[in-house]
Amino acid sequence: MKRNHLLLILLSLCCLSGVYAKSPAKRYVSVKDAVLKEKANNAGKKLGSIAYGTEVILLQEEGKWAYVQNSANEAVKGWIPSSSLRNKKITAMNGSVTADAKEIALAGRGWADAIAQVDDAIQPAVYTMVDKIEKNSVSEAAVFIFMKEGELNGGE
Repeated sequence: MKRNHLLLILLSLCCLSGVYAKSPAKRYVSVKDAVLKEKANNAGKKLGSIAYGTEVILLQEEGKWAYVQNSANEAVKGWIPSSSLRNKKITAMNGSVTADAKEIALAGRGWADAIAQVDDAIQPAVYTMVDKIEKNSVSEAAVFIFMKEGELNGGE
């Protein structure tokens, strides 16, 4: 009889653990195109990208990196900088993703909420030079050469 009670208690606990199991953490891409990497560093092979506003599932975190999976396509997954994600859903109007001016400014610079709070506390800066620099581009091959010559470990 005690064995049956024990079995019943264990079965009940298993059922309850399924009910209270933590659901996967949903996040939203907050940069124009988040580059998916094979490894949790800048030197990782590029696997693809995920667009601004896309819902992803946070599978793992490692330092400043997040391993995510596209909610709409389970085959699309990889590592992106954690600062490229936000908790708040990005809404769309008339088929296009919209955000307020502050969100766009932060997303374009890949800033996290913590930096945004500091930024809000200081005098607004002029981002003309930042905008100009963002228009520059460098090939991935040139970045790897730079990292190798500079003896940078994984781009960190």
